[in-house]
Amino acid sequence: MTENGLYDIEGMWHQPWWQSKECSILIYVIISISLFLVLVAVIRWYILRKKAHVLMPWEQALQDMYAIKSINYKDIGGDRDRDTRSDQEIQDLHVLFYVEISKILKKYLQARYAFAVCNSTDRETVAYLQAIDFNKEITGMIAEVFNGGQYVKFAGQKAVKENRERHFDMGITIIQKTIPVTLK
Repeated sequence: MTENGLYDIEGMWHQPWWQSKECSILIYVIISISLFLVLVAVIRWYILRKKAHVLMPWEQALQDMYAIKSINYKDIGGDRDRDTRSDQEIQDLHVLFYVEISKILKKYLQARYAFAVCNSTDRETVAYLQAIDFNKEITGMIAEVFNGGQYVKFAGQKAVKENRERHFDMGITIIQKTIPVTLK
């Protein structure tokens, strides 16, 4: 005690463990590892989320073609006795069938080969494919599908069920034959 009755201030004789240098280093290491793991988890989630939504052009085209099939375009007007729709309604469905097939094939050619054909007419698309010497077999099938659709879409010709089925199957074949060999 001092002369005025107070105790002298003396140094600390014991340092608490949470104030030690080792504890500080350990806390920094734990925080760093935690931040790294969170960063890895976020990157992994982002990559997996992005992959789940991306379809290859042929996968998307096949999915779109089978969506047409599920709407029952192939069975339009098959039995006139049981069908209660008017001739004009059936013709409109035939037109829609061919519009959708040509749209899907053009979108596929643009996505797969970077041909700018989405805004082209069917004839312009076929002429373009012939001008660049695209695969003759595929070009012929595309021309047949598009030409069959021209008569139905613009001339008002009735679509024959067998032709619709054949053109639908040709659309599937066109897509399947243009899938890269390494991915088949």
